[in-house]
Amino acid sequence: MGARPITPFLRRYLKTYHGGETDEECIAFMGKQLDAIRLHRIKNDAPVDTMGCHMLADLNAPKEDQQFQALVGAMLSPQTKDEVTFAAMKRFRDRGCTVEQVLKMSASELEDVLKPVGFYKKKALYVLEAAKRLKEQYGSQVPDSVPELCKFPGVGLKIANLVVQTAHGRVDGIVVDTHVDRISKWLGWTEEKSTPAQVGQALEALFEREHWADINKLMVGLGQTTCKATKPDCANCKVQALCPKSYVPGTRVISSSEATIDIEDAISTEKPIAKARKRPEKPAANPENVASTRQKRLRK
Repeated sequence: MGARPITPFLRRYLKTYHGGETDEECIAFMGKQLDAIRLHRIKNDAPVDTMGCHMLADLNAPKEDQQFQALVGAMLSPQTKDEVTFAAMKRFRDRGCTVEQVLKMSASELEDVLKPVGFYKKKALYVLEAAKRLKEQYGSQVPDSVPELCKFPGVGLKIANLVVQTAHGRVDGIVVDTHVDRISKWLGWTEEKSTPAQVGQALEALFEREHWADINKLMVGLGQTTCKATKPDCANCKVQALCPKSYVPGTRVISSSEATIDIEDAISTEKPIAKARKRPEKPAANPENVASTRQKRLRK
């Protein structure tokens, strides 16, 4: 492995609270943090364990259909809870989640199947376009490379890596969602201002390839159950003693308005127009009080 991108934040934390700062000491400490997450997750099940993208395909279906279902499930997952995606994929599989069946469906029919998945109207169009492209350009076979998958609408780096992993059983990169992005920054693994793509690159440089597949599932589960964006349950987290965000004075938990939004860059959405807040009406001023106030000012 080449140079490891150790953050100054982690180096300062380690020096101040754990008596070390060299690259080797930082890497060893990150290994302890990852082990603590793994230990915490053993005793704390999360939705991702039973309803994550690796659980969305019908294992009794032909391999070609399983891979298509893995692609569809990954495309539906951004901005949607695992429970909702899982239920939508069950409805979809019951209806017939294959390339041929999707090509027979209209956009409105597909919307009815996907609802209430986040941005289901837009994702319905993406799924229809994906089925069309697979049929016309790939012989109904889901591509097994990240660059090819990124050509599909609604598929960015995160989804492409996820599909390669779930559909083809190969790990080409670390899947970075909102939980991985947030927690890796809180632990000091990556820079606070890093983009998800930069977070992925940094994590891949920091950790041996053998850990790549585990990192997403471990951190997503931790984020779903304990290390939440707005109200992390630090008191019941086995990583607390090794976590800079929990330990260093002066650090803070981000507010809900600052929380990272988990949505693919490829999915463009318009922000809803915020309703203007109605200001409460001020009570009418008491003339006697107004006069009294004026008199006091005059005396000064």
